[in-house]
Amino acid sequence: MALTSKPLSTARTIAPEVAAELKKTEVRIEDPARVNIIISKRQRDAWKIQAVNRNMTVTDMILASVEEFINNHPV
Repeated sequence: MALTSKPLSTARTIAPEVAAELKKTEVRIEDPARVNIIISKRQRDAWKIQAVNRNMTVTDMILASVEEFINNHPV
């Protein structure tokens, strides 16, 4: 099964709690897009705990982690 993206105009609207998290994020997103990943509930809970311990949102923590990975692993 191939993954395909759909225009945001046809996607469901952003849930209020997600919109609130986007507003809090340090990275300003000009044209927001969603990224869905499948992880275990245990992993998700671990990420949430780590985000709280770092006084960050999970979104900010994931964005920072991906940026660090990209910067430290050039193609």
